[in-house]
Amino acid sequence: MIETASINEAHQLKAAVDSKRILVTVPADVRLWLEERAKYHGGTLSAEIVRCVRERMERELAKVALERAKERAVAAAAAAAAE
Repeated sequence: MIETASINEAHQLKAAVDSKRILVTVPADVRLWLEERAKYHGGTLSAEIVRCVRERMERELAKVALERAKERAVAAAAAAAAE
């Protein structure tokens, strides 16, 4: 949990320097859900959207890293079998 907090703090500091505004249209039920989550986390709607997107980014990056590790393991096993 400490590592996640450090990552989030680093993201927040970087965001303060180079944030870009965007306009996002979302369905009413999504906005309500985001507002509830923001209230639960004690933050703003904008912060909650960023948190959700970052969580998705981290999941996708972890998935790519796992796939690459599997590819390397298969390649290593094939190379070892060829010897």
